[in-house]
Amino acid sequence: MSRTQLMANLEGTPAVAVQWYDREGRVLYWNPASETMYGLTAELMVGQLPVGTFFDETGFQALLETLRQIESTGQPYGPYEVDLPLPEGRTVSVLAT
Repeated sequence: MSRTQLMANLEGTPAVAVQWYDREGRVLYWNPASETMYGLTAELMVGQLPVGTFFDETGFQALLETLRQIESTGQPYGPYEVDLPLPEGRTVSVLAT
């Protein structure tokens, strides 16, 4: 699969929210389904740490630990389910991997 095909799939998948993070937890990619699910635009999120959006400091540290585990083992993590509070006061249930 080419990069163009991959990006077309990620951008055109309406029900699967996909985010990519760097090793510091900064958002590298935020697809349209993520915008719909979290109510936060890619323009707002890309380049940012998600602390204060849907992660408090404890949740963000757990994300960093997960990213480190994935990097060190090369193995996927999850799936796991979590309820994330959103800035406008609603909560979204996420099944993540």
